[in-house]
Amino acid sequence: MGPRSGLLFAAALAALILSACAPVAEAIRVPSKGPCRWGHDRDESGKCADTCAIRNCGANSKCLKDEVGWANCVCLKGFQRLPNASCAHSCRILECGAHATCVKEEDSSAKCVCNGGYAKTANTANTAKTANTGCVDTCTLKACVGGKCSKDVAGAAVCTCDADAGLKLLPDGRTCKDACLIRDCVGEDPNSKCVKARDVATCECNTGFELSGGVCTDKCKLKGCVGGTCSQETGSPVCHCDNTIGLVLLEDKKTCKDACEVKVCAAIGVNGECIRNPQNASDVHCACKNGYVLLGGICTEPDLCAQVTCKPNSQCVKGDCMCNKDFVKNEQTGECIADLGRGEGQP
Repeated sequence: MGPRSGLLFAAALAALILSACAPVAEAIRVPSKGPCRWGHDRDESGKCADTCAIRNCGANSKCLKDEVGWANCVCLKGFQRLPNASCAHSCRILECGAHATCVKEEDSSAKCVCNGGYAKTANTANTAKTANTGCVDTCTLKACVGGKCSKDVAGAAVCTCDADAGLKLLPDGRTCKDACLIRDCVGEDPNSKCVKARDVATCECNTGFELSGGVCTDKCKLKGCVGGTCSQETGSPVCHCDNTIGLVLLEDKKTCKDACEVKVCAAIGVNGECIRNPQNASDVHCACKNGYVLLGGICTEPDLCAQVTCKPNSQCVKGDCMCNKDFVKNEQTGECIADLGRGEGQP
C-alpha cells in the first residue's frame, strides 16, 4: 500500500466513524482528485476548490468537513433528511393524525402530542406516516359512572356527581354513588339510619332511640321506669303505672308507687287513714277512722255529750246521763234522787 493509498484508507476510516456519530444525516464525501491543500479538492474543471463548494449541500443543511477535509452534508436543527438526500422539517415527515399536533423535541426530532381534551390510549410510536396516534377524548377514557364528565382548563377529564340527588364521587375519581350507600349506618349501629343533606351522609338514631355514649339506645331504657311500664306512642318515652293495684306516677315521671304511700294522711292525725275508691284503686283520699270526726283538721273522738242535757243531780258521760255521787236514778221518773245506801254512779 503506497502513501496515498494509506492516506485514503485513513480518511475513509475517519469518515466512517464520523458518519456513525452523526445523529441526523449521513455524510456525503467528495473524493480527492489530486494533491490539493486540506479542505480542497479538484472540481470538474480540474481546479482545486473548497470541498463544501463542490458538494453544494442544498437548503436546510450545512456542510461540515471531517479531519481530512472531505465535505459532509448535515441537516440543520429541526430538519431531517429524506431518502432523496434533501432536508425537510421534522413535522413535515411525521403525520400525527386526528386530534394530535406535531412538536419538535430539543434534539430536533419530532413527536405527536395529543391536543387539549385528548389523550393516548397507548404509547404509540412516533414513526413517519403514522395514520393513527391513538388520541381519544379524555372523557371517553375517564368513563364516568353515574355522573357527568367535564374538562378542566388543561383538557383533563373530571367526573362530577349530582349532589342534589345525594350522589358522591368515590375515591376512584370516576364513580358516583348514593352517599347513604357509601356510608353504612346500619353497619355502624343497627339502630341508626342514614340521613342525607345533598351529598353529605350522616347517621341518626331511629325513632324511639337516642344517642347515649356513642350508641343509639332505646329511650325507654334511658327513661328507666320504676315499678311500671314504658311506651313511646308519641316518640317520647312515657312511664305508665298500674292503677288497678293502686299505683300512681310520682312527680319524677318515672317512678310508680302505691297511692296510699304517696297520699300521706298524717296531717289529720293518728286517727286518720287512706281510703281507696272502689272503682279506681289509685284514686285515694284521707278520712277519719270509724268513731272519729274531723274537728279543726284533726280526726278527734266526737263529744257525745255536746247535744245532751241531763236532769239535776246528773251529768253526761259518753252521751249518757249518769247520776252524781250519792244519787240514784228513779226508774219511774228518771230523776236522780238521794241514795240511801246504794252507791254512786247509777244511771
